[in-house]
Amino acid sequence: MHSLTRANGDMALFSEAGATLFDRSPRSVTFTPTPTFDAATRGAVVLVDGAPLAAGSSTGVIAGLLRLRDDIATTYQSQLDETARGLAQAFVETDSSGVAPDALGLFQAPGLTAPPAVGAATGFAAVISIAAAIDPEQGGDPALERGGGVAGAAYRANASGASGFSDRLHAIADALARPQDFAASAQAGVRVSAADYAASSVSWVEAARADAVQAATYSGALLANVATSLSNATGVNLDDEMAKMLAIENSYRATTKLISTIDSMFQSLLQAVG
Repeated sequence: MHSLTRANGDMALFSEAGATLFDRSPRSVTFTPTPTFDAATRGAVVLVDGAPLAAGSSTGVIAGLLRLRDDIATTYQSQLDETARGLAQAFVETDSSGVAPDALGLFQAPGLTAPPAVGAATGFAAVISIAAAIDPEQGGDPALERGGGVAGAAYRANASGASGFSDRLHAIADALARPQDFAASAQAGVRVSAADYAASSVSWVEAARADAVQAATYSGALLANVATSLSNATGVNLDDEMAKMLAIENSYRATTKLISTIDSMFQSLLQAVG
């Protein structure tokens, strides 16, 4: 925030972007609420006298909330969606004949038969679920995860039904540790493993939290210093006021004693003359 003090003592306040916040009277701040949000929804702008106040264009509570809504939350939403896409990609099933394309395995999503493309997973984290064919609570068979076939018989890796088959489990572990592509716009990595991407997302959130705490600490210290300076300039210093009060009290006592002495002298003088 910037301030301008004119020759007549008037003060005007402006945001870093130049929006007038106060000039002899507060400016009109308006906002139209968005009733519902999903992963693709962008919130309405805050207007100062009709001019939009963009996230990051100024400091303060409103600007901080705008940054949280339009920057932090949306970026983290992208990271969650990319994490979900990376997990779904690691658990895909492959057609044993090599004819059909790869299909979703453990994680399913309405209307999708394969994981979304990199950068096109908006809202994917909110809709994925465990496949009914493998979920025992829905009558599924968990053994399909070891042998494959969640997407259909053509995707069964353990075609012979061998009891010791573990190739698919090893393949899933390798897929989780193998680097894959992620959207650069999500700011948590571009070519890393699904496990490392999830860890990077957690680190990103922690870094954003640390930055916010540092900024809040700085603003709090600045406010305390300004308040102290203002108090020193315009407030009452109790120590100084007590010292002045004692000095006045001592002067009053001395003056009272002097008046009493002078009165006594006048009385003695009048008696001698009379």
